[in-house]
Amino acid sequence: MPLTQNIFTFNNLSSFPSLYHAVSTVQSGSMKDNNNINFKNIQKFLETINIKKNGIVLGEQVHGNTIAYVTDVRPRVIPGTDGLLTIKSNCSLGILTADCVPLLFYDKNKKIFGAVHAGYKGLSKQIIKHIIRDFQKLGCNIKDIIVGIGPSIGVCCYDVAKDRIELFQRIFPDYKNIYKKQDEKYFLNLQKIAVCNLLEQDIPEENIEMANICTNDNSNFFSYRREGAEKSGRFISVIGLI
Repeated sequence: MPLTQNIFTFNNLSSFPSLYHAVSTVQSGSMKDNNNINFKNIQKFLETINIKKNGIVLGEQVHGNTIAYVTDVRPRVIPGTDGLLTIKSNCSLGILTADCVPLLFYDKNKKIFGAVHAGYKGLSKQIIKHIIRDFQKLGCNIKDIIVGIGPSIGVCCYDVAKDRIELFQRIFPDYKNIYKKQDEKYFLNLQKIAVCNLLEQDIPEENIEMANICTNDNSNFFSYRREGAEKSGRFISVIGLI
């Protein structure tokens, strides 16, 4: 995932001329302030990646597993959703995060694209399974779906209560190495769980690219855990068709 002018992109998604995507850093400012979406900063970021006229659609991000199919490209927030899916050109889909896992999806043949916000709650509710099923309902071949997993808190920093580890062990009993124990603390690996979810849905491993960036460790990105609830900003992961 290369960095160019303080913008992160995925190699696998960058190979499609009609598709654009990008992940912002702190240099572009926070995309959410005091629980309010900062559409001004979002628009500036879109202009930074030469997307000036496209409407940006966001989910409310309520830590659920609801996926919305977008048909209206005007700028807005869709209530009650953590995942977005569309085939519309001139439309940007966006996910705001500060430690949770942002995922960007693209079907290279059907040209359907999507975005998902996956915190531990969304992962436990199998939101990735839900969006893959929605791709299938639209006639997509799973083998054609390309996925980028953006910066999020890593297993190195995400210490949690033991009962959260046990929750994921109950839901995904066959998953290996999704946590580690160190000095009597438990550390959950959200990024690994996301990859396991994708592989379980038969997404080819070679179609998946992970940023391998921990937001808590990397000051280029906002981190809810590092900065605290009152001060943490949000960065955006966007995807769309020209």
